[in-house]
This record gives sequence, C-alpha cells and structure tokens, in this order.
Amino acid sequence: MKRFAAKANVHKLRRALDSQGFLHLKGVLNRKIIDTARARAAAELQKLDIPVQEHSAQLFVDSNDLEFTGKETIKFGKRLVRSDEYQNLKLSRGVRSVVDSIFGPNWKFYEKNHSSWTRVSIPSVVPGPMSTHQDSIYLGPDRSLFVIWIPLHDCPKKLGGVGVVPSSHKDGIYKHYGKKGIPLLSNDPSWKAHSFKQGDVFIFHYNLIHGSTPNQTKTGVRVSVDFRIRPKLAWA
Repeated sequence: MKRFAAKANVHKLRRALDSQGFLHLKGVLNRKIIDTARARAAAELQKLDIPVQEHSAQLFVDSNDLEFTGKETIKFGKRLVRSDEYQNLKLSRGVRSVVDSIFGPNWKFYEKNHSSWTRVSIPSVVPGPMSTHQDSIYLGPDRSLFVIWIPLHDCPKKLGGVGVVPSSHKDGIYKHYGKKGIPLLSNDPSWKAHSFKQGDVFIFHYNLIHGSTPNQTKTGVRVSVDFRIRPKLAWA
C-alpha cells in the first residue's frame, strides 16, 4: 500500500472525511487476500444450507426463494469473524497502511459490542426494505469511532451497496424506530448510494446515517466485512 500512501492527497482526504463523514477509497486493497476471505464466506454459507456458488469472483445462488433467518445471519457472522481468513484481512498490511495514512499511527481496533462483523444479503422474491441507522445508537456516544467497511467482491448498487447521508454525522443522534431505523426513502435527495469494486474500502464516522440498499438481483449474493477503529484525531 505504499502506492496508495504516495499518491493520496492525505490532507484533502482528511478534510473530506471531516466534512462529509465518509471516504470511498477505490482499489486500495490486494485482491488475493479478499479472494481468500470470500471463499471462506462461501464455505460458511454452504454449511448453513445456502447453496452459494462462486463464478468470476462473485457469489450466486440458483434461486431467489431462499430463507436466511436472523439466527442464521448471526451464526454466519460469528463463524466468519473467528476465521483466519477474516482476521488476515482485518490485520493485513493493506488495511493498516490505508488507516495509518488517513488517521496517523495512533489508532486501535475497537473490540466491544459486535464491533467486528460480516454482512450477507441473499436475493428474495420481495427485496427487504432499506434500514438506515447510525451505529452510535447501538454503541453509545463515543464520537471518536470510525467504521471500515470492505466488500468481498464487486458490489453494484443493484446488489445492495451502501448508502449514506453526507455530513449527517454532525447532527447528533436521530430518533430510530426499531428495526426500521431512521425513516428514509432511497429517492430522498440527501441519500447517496454507492457501488463498489473488489479492493475498495469505505470509511465512515459511526454517527453517519447509513444503510445497505436492498438486494434487487435474482441470484446475486452480497457479502461484506466491517470493523471499527478509534483513532486520535490530532489533525481534526
């Protein structure tokens, strides 16, 4: 990741992160280590009777009429987080180089309250609603936390990428309505959805309003990993 550090305008990126609450860094991670994590994710899904297959660095199922319960999602997440493949990605030189370049060397992983996790979205006949939220509603009023989100494959908007409300991290904690989160429609002018390529990293303040858009494909499976860090923002 010397290439990223050398070419990146770090001061510009820091200003953008402070102003908008997020950064979308494109193609900054090694694809091979992500390939390994994706293969492990596929294996764990197969253990839960999700007949996922891999083709051209993407994950697929042969039906959009599958059930994947909340309990199964949690079981999948716990298994993948504990795996060597997840930890190797989280602790990789690439991730550390990106975080060091943006935040400086004085940061650490936040390891409380499910702060390291995985997300999976399988297709369904009726795509689920978009649930927008702030992580601060779950983790408490610690304004120094940031989320590092990494897709394990190319992730176009239709597959269910990540959307945010820019600069909403400055507005305090919004009222959340249970699993529905913060009422927000995908056509809201303040909502900005993103698509991703394998190797991208999405960094955002944990108070930023964000959410996963619905998986609107017929066979595609979306898997991502995320974890949280606490930096000392001497530059802020």
